[in-house]
Amino acid sequence: PNWAGTVFEILPAATYNEGLLVSNSTDFTAISNQARLMTCAYVGTVTVNGSMALPVSGIPFGKWNNNNVSVGFDGANIIVRDINYSGRDDVSASVTMELVIFNNTAPVAGDGITMTNSAGQVTFSTVKRPFVYDQQLTVTDNNQYIGDKYCQIVFTGAQSRRVDGYFNIRKKGVVMSGGNIRSAYNQVVGNYNDNRFDMTFNQNINMPILVLPDMY
Repeated sequence: PNWAGTVFEILPAATYNEGLLVSNSTDFTAISNQARLMTCAYVGTVTVNGSMALPVSGIPFGKWNNNNVSVGFDGANIIVRDINYSGRDDVSASVTMELVIFNNTAPVAGDGITMTNSAGQVTFSTVKRPFVYDQQLTVTDNNQYIGDKYCQIVFTGAQSRRVDGYFNIRKKGVVMSGGNIRSAYNQVVGNYNDNRFDMTFNQNINMPILVLPDMY
């Protein structure tokens, strides 16, 4: 299969001698005017009933509190599935979440704090907040606590289970409840006759996902 993705760089923290100190942060005044900057393009509370197209294109992060659903992202749509359902069908579920989306759009000047580089390009603005990174986390089937932070919305792996003589193959998504996140069944890929073969597997992605602070 073909896999699409987005690659972006988080610039290192800089040392400051004068002016405004933003602790443990990138030096926004030194960002090139050729840079493609990640900024927050959408903030809102949404209810997803099974599937929802992103209101703007970009990379979604969210937080919610529901131990009965898993949430994934297929590159265009947020996908929500019922993890208590044990059959072969692709059963939708509903969840209300706080959603933030980042994309490559430059910040704009306005009320609050604005920073520019030597070329006069706006590289930081509280009007359109920058991508602020908190931590990486390798998702597993066990709960890991992140509190009120935002979790990257992604498919987290794949898993099969035998149901009525078939192997039910599913992608996996993120479960978030009480500030904990873990990986669990999500969207159905297909159902395949077992033919007396054991096709049981459970694989989470090894790539860490990103967690953002509660500042949006």
